[in-house]
Amino acid sequence: MAGTDITPEDRAAIYANLRDYARHLDLADGPGVASTFTRDGVIETTRGRTHTGPEELAQFVADAATMEGFSGRQHHMQPMLIEKTDDGYLVTSYWMVKTFHAGKPPFFVGLGWYKDNYVQEDGAWRCQKKYILQWSPQNAPIFDSPNEWKSSRQLAP
Repeated sequence: MAGTDITPEDRAAIYANLRDYARHLDLADGPGVASTFTRDGVIETTRGRTHTGPEELAQFVADAATMEGFSGRQHHMQPMLIEKTDDGYLVTSYWMVKTFHAGKPPFFVGLGWYKDNYVQEDGAWRCQKKYILQWSPQNAPIFDSPNEWKSSRQLAP
C-alpha cells in the first residue's frame, strides 16, 4: 500500500513543509516559499514555465502577487498519496484556491494537484521539484461512462 513505508515523523515533516509553502505563498512571501525548496528547487507552473533556485522561486511569488485578485487568496491543500522514490518521496496533493473581494462572497479561482518530489537537504525534508497541474477537461480524470476510465487523459507529467 502506497504511503505505508514512510515514518510518522517524515510524513509530519513533509506535511509541515506543504503547509509552510501555502502560508508563504498566500502572504506573497517569496523568500519564505523558496525556503520550502532545496537550493536547486524547481517549480513548473500550469503554463509549463519553469522557475529554478531561490531567486526565481521568489520571483514566481512576486509575479503571482501582481495578479488581479491575489490579495485575499487562500491555497488549500490535501496530501493524497506519498510514494517512495530512490532518493525520497513523490507526494501528490490536491489544491484549491479561493479568494474574496470586500463586499462579495468568496469564490473559487482554480482546482488542481501538485506532484512534488521531496528529498532531505541539511536534515530537513524539502521540495526538490513541484509540478503545478490545473484541473481541466483536458487532464482531469473524466469518465466516458460510469465504468470506463478515459485512458487518453494524462494525469501527470
